Amino acid sequence: LEKHRLAFVFGDAQIGKTTARAEFQRLNNHGQTHLYRLPTRGTMGDTFMEIGVRLGIPARARVTDLRRRIIESFDENNLIIVDEAHQCLYGRYHDTSAMVLEFFREIHDRRGCGVVFMGTDVLREGIRHNKILSQLWRRRSPGLTIQLPAMVPDEDLNAFADAFGLEPAPDKEKRISFDGGGTFAANPKKLQTDIVREEGLGSWIRLLEDAKDMAKETASPMSWGRVLAAYCQAQANEAM
Repeated sequence: LEKHRLAFVFGDAQIGKTTARAEFQRLNNHGQTHLYRLPTRGTMGDTFMEIGVRLGIPARARVTDLRRRIIESFDENNLIIVDEAHQCLYGRYHDTSAMVLEFFREIHDRRGCGVVFMGTDVLREGIRHNKILSQLWRRRSPGLTIQLPAMVPDEDLNAFADAFGLEPAPDKEKRISFDGGGTFAANPKKLQTDIVREEGLGSWIRLLEDAKDMAKETASPMSWGRVLAAYCQAQANEAM
């Protein structure tokens, strides 16, 4: 935003990219930050329509006018964040669809605004090996290509636990009981690690949210026992 540069954020699905960009906009926005999510397998026309609607440009505008008005809507005071940027690289016509990313580069070049592209490793590999996108990749700045780790560090997971009123996940087996005499035992730290690694941070956060809801419904404190109970409930629902 300050130096009007191009940046890239790469990471697995469900690792927190979208949540991070939404929080950045919340904390740093006075009309400066524009967030766009590329449509699934979005073409140039799809992208023009998506941006045009967000900018309040009439849908009936001709493509040439729509393109011009979109470009003129930005300047050096703006930051554009393009989420799900890998979507345009799927499908048979990914070489043509890659021009969607080139359009954002054109906005950057002509209007001087910063642009952040966020996507999975499909985006990283696509940019590095697609000749059409070579100019985009070469414009990256040192320190502005961020590869998020596949595994969330323990200290971050501890921070999420704290946000839900929990101590760090205990690394020892915990047993819970069900109505009717059933029991379930698991190591919360291992469960946390396995879910984050195999299903993503988003899945783990949703489990913590379910546990918090269960605690609220019974007017009881949040606990790792509640997390295990929520996990068992989720497994039972999937088995139905």
